[in-house]
Amino acid sequence: MAEQRSQGIETSKPITIGNSVWIGANATICGSVTIGDHAVIGARAVVLHDIPENTNVVGVPAKEIGKITDKDIIPSGEILF
Repeated sequence: MAEQRSQGIETSKPITIGNSVWIGANATICGSVTIGDHAVIGARAVVLHDIPENTNVVGVPAKEIGKITDKDIIPSGEILF
């Protein structure tokens, strides 16, 4: 496999990650997956399928635990760090 990669022969499909996505520590995102804008991937989650925008996922395999709504967004002028 390493020899194929060094020759430019890819063996996995591309991953597409949207804007403002948070990916937790040690999360695994498998090939051919698209993660929508503003999604949150929990630590150690294993993402095997597309994740819609504004979605929180956790677990193995990753499952939706909720949607991110306007009430969850902190205006930039109110962020304290």
